[in-house]
Amino acid sequence: MIILDLRGGLGNQMFQFAYAYNLSKRYNNEKIFLSTFYQRREPVNRGICLKKLMCDGQFIVLPILVDNVLSLFLKLKKEILKKIIGKDRVSLRSMAKHGMYVTDEIYRYQGYPSSKKWIKNIDGYFQSVKYFGRYADELRGSLLPKTCEKKSSVIQVIEKEIMESDSICLHIRRGDYTSDQWRSSLLICDEQYYIKAISYIKEKVDDPIFFVFTNSTKDIIWIKNNYNLEDQARIYYVDTKGTDIDDLDLMIKCKHFILSNSSFSWWAQYLSKSEDKIVVAPSIWTNEKQDHSDVYIDGWVKIEV
Repeated sequence: MIILDLRGGLGNQMFQFAYAYNLSKRYNNEKIFLSTFYQRREPVNRGICLKKLMCDGQFIVLPILVDNVLSLFLKLKKEILKKIIGKDRVSLRSMAKHGMYVTDEIYRYQGYPSSKKWIKNIDGYFQSVKYFGRYADELRGSLLPKTCEKKSSVIQVIEKEIMESDSICLHIRRGDYTSDQWRSSLLICDEQYYIKAISYIKEKVDDPIFFVFTNSTKDIIWIKNNYNLEDQARIYYVDTKGTDIDDLDLMIKCKHFILSNSSFSWWAQYLSKSEDKIVVAPSIWTNEKQDHSDVYIDGWVKIEV
């Protein structure tokens, strides 16, 4: 029995599910149960984004009452284990022996330590392609957006433009990254990063069109007022007025990618089926004191930030 503590938005949840999926495979396809206990207590509850993906049906959402009781028990167990093991010795491996797949290290690959416990509780972000292993192809299929038969006319027009051009997905993550909580650690990619990334792409692609994706209409207005991207290349600001899943679906269809330090654009490039795609990423993924080397994939072009 695998209990996955769901946290954050779509990109984060996709990494969490990927870890749970692999752990399930290692234990004879144990069922995955989603806990929303912590997510329901976040300042912004983004809901179960995984329901918008093809993996819907590969997990069971715990009823709230059961979830609350079970999560309080597991929370207490984590706290007791950390005290017994000792602050300086707590690791994924030391906790997993007791069925607690818990880690604060978001980007460093730590594998899948074995556990004989019936309940295996996953609490972490696990953001590295190295966790996917031999199930990478299965995960690519499971984490694609569900097919939507009734796309809005706006989305249809944008999709046609993307499919018929040398489209570059350029992601500018704003939203919660601009908040007091995250600004100092995560707001890394500035105008100069995107100008250098655009310049690099223009050297490699004959007739690129840069499709700019960001969090909201408000953020698009901010970018237009503060960045001079139009002076650098052909820019198409994407404003579907839809959902994150609409944006992800369009991003995946692009030919090449300029990433922000965001799990959302990370997944867009990973799920893209574009052959010989160029992926440009910031040289620093976070200002937090963490090893973030494993979030990068071989072949990416890193631009200094």
